[in-house]
Amino acid sequence: MNNIYKLELDFQASVEDLAKAKSDISINIASTFLEILFAKDLVKVSEDQLTVTNLQIKQINEKVEAGSLARGSLLEIQAQAAGEELNLVNAKNQLQLAKLKLTQLLELPLKDDFDVEVPTLPEISAEASIVGSDEVYKSALTTRPEIKGADLRLQSSQFQLKIAKGALYPTISLYANADYSYNNRNKLPVLDPTGNPVKDPITNEFLYSDYPFFKQLKGLQSKSVGMQMNIPIFTRFANKIQIDNARLQVLNTQLEFESTKKLLRSDIETAQTNAIASLNRFISNQKAVSSMKEAFRYSEEKFGVGLVNAVEYNTAKTKLAKSESDLLQAKYEFIFRTKILDFYRGLPITL
Repeated sequence: MNNIYKLELDFQASVEDLAKAKSDISINIASTFLEILFAKDLVKVSEDQLTVTNLQIKQINEKVEAGSLARGSLLEIQAQAAGEELNLVNAKNQLQLAKLKLTQLLELPLKDDFDVEVPTLPEISAEASIVGSDEVYKSALTTRPEIKGADLRLQSSQFQLKIAKGALYPTISLYANADYSYNNRNKLPVLDPTGNPVKDPITNEFLYSDYPFFKQLKGLQSKSVGMQMNIPIFTRFANKIQIDNARLQVLNTQLEFESTKKLLRSDIETAQTNAIASLNRFISNQKAVSSMKEAFRYSEEKFGVGLVNAVEYNTAKTKLAKSESDLLQAKYEFIFRTKILDFYRGLPITL
């Protein structure tokens, strides 16, 4: 019975391992999906920057032809456009690689028209709340498959110890046996009405007749029933070694169980810390983007009237692009980390 219980626990642990593998795939798919959304926004930012630069090229070209600006300004802004075209190509390549990664995770053939539907993402504010790691950890202990699997393996090792200890107990066996035989050479003596053997009057030898098959089975049989007890008094310490090994296995699975819980707590605390950090980065970058937009607008106006050169203008634009990229990265990082925390609480990943 202990062996049956152990095998059942091993089976349940395997089921939890399968659930853990499925959850890992879900996390990877969600992460890659957000990578695609980030790459899409990055492509849009790069396209907007290039559009603004091309408009500037057109305006500067008109001024150069009119003689109000030196040709060097046009060359500098054209160089800026070339760099932004490269950034756009890199952003599109990053988007394509993210799509390829997602199709591979989903085991789908890559197609040129493959795309994802962009959901309505939640608004992020400075007052956004992040659930505490202790609360998430308490929920995770009752829902996460790796915890359930480790607990089931611990119970299985305890039943293995019971199995090893069971070898020290006496065993009682009951048995029953029935034997039937037949031989085609067997003969029956011929009897007279009084039951005495009959002799041949000529040879004076006893007469015999055939012994029928079923009559042999009925007559030539033996039956036995009995009980046997085995007492393991001395087994060359084999039972003791098995018990000691089983105890060590219990200790090992206990350590693995505690290690699994510690790793889970570490992952949750890391996810919460990263969520808080990404929220702080998002708020800071939000302010930076607002300031950079105003600074770029002011620099653009001054560049239009020739009060700043192309280098200063390009520097302001580069800073704006960098702050917008950092803002997007912090945004999707925060969304992903909060979804990870919800996932550890047993909530499905949705956007």
